[in-house]
Amino acid sequence: MKKFFASKWIALVMALTLVLSLTTPQGRAVQSCTVTFSDPTVTVGQTFTVNVRVTGAVAIATVKVNYDSSYLQYVSGDLGYGYPSGNVIVMDKENAGTGNISFSMTFKALKAGKTTINNYENSIVDGNGDPMNITPGWSTVTINAPYTASGNNNLSSLSISPGTLSPGFSAGTTSYSASVSNSTTSVAVSAKAADGKAKVAVWGNTGLSVGNNTITVQVTAENGSKKTYTITVNRAAGSTGGNTGGNAPAPDDTPSP
Repeated sequence: MKKFFASKWIALVMALTLVLSLTTPQGRAVQSCTVTFSDPTVTVGQTFTVNVRVTGAVAIATVKVNYDSSYLQYVSGDLGYGYPSGNVIVMDKENAGTGNISFSMTFKALKAGKTTINNYENSIVDGNGDPMNITPGWSTVTINAPYTASGNNNLSSLSISPGTLSPGFSAGTTSYSASVSNSTTSVAVSAKAADGKAKVAVWGNTGLSVGNNTITVQVTAENGSKKTYTITVNRAAGSTGGNTGGNAPAPDDTPSP
């Protein structure tokens, strides 16, 4: 029986303690608020803003955070009456009445990686001046390395039709030769860039004259660097009296309509 009453007494004390923790000394219910942060994703060298919001029937909010200065450099902020000090930032604002309170902090990203802005201390009161139950937050900042455009200006394949390249294609070889018959006045050039972001341009492959003709294949990498491949195509001479050129006749030889 004594054991039963002892258990009831302990339960009563615990319940009373819980009730008291949820009320102010004046018997008012303790109000709650939440501190939330934005979680930006940025690039090294970029200046960015972290937004802070205290949600609830807040009269005065003092929010303290710290950060890793090897990743972030503080630039400025809407801190109210607050101030930065080393790697600690104090944000302090007062509402005319009660409601949500917002702050902002601007940083510069110094190096790639992930870093956290920690909310390590808060002092927040309601309209009666009573401390509030606080759910703190934090900001996770993801910092990406700056994008570097590719400088790959190689071809992965090169061929002509009709004709066969000599020597055989190699990405590091930029000069080729080929021979075609007299009846061939143009060749199709198949040139594929090794990098899908590079661009390929071809000229000189039509209107072939008898003798040597230069076909140019230019590869422009994503970063703008260029590489030129050349193909010297020799068009064979025709029989005497035949048309030996791939170009249009001279004006004096142009037939009348």
